[in-house]
Amino acid sequence: MKTETQMKYRIIDYCQNWARKNKEYGVYNTEVEAISEICRLAECVIDDCDLSNEEEKEILNFAQLGHFDHDGHFYKIQEIEA
Repeated sequence: MKTETQMKYRIIDYCQNWARKNKEYGVYNTEVEAISEICRLAECVIDDCDLSNEEEKEILNFAQLGHFDHDGHFYKIQEIEA
């Protein structure tokens, strides 16, 4: 019988530029919390950039799925054992 493992979620920015360190954005108790935070990060990226409406929509759509990339950064929700 499998025991239930408590999972938590974190958001990682995997920098595609080797000279930079990957950045971690906190640990969240639920996937819903992590999704709302990655969507907030996506909105910040959109606000800082001059993107077309299509690009903005694409970033937000992917953020709601738990990942998005932009300009050498790849933001992803990662499930971890609590």
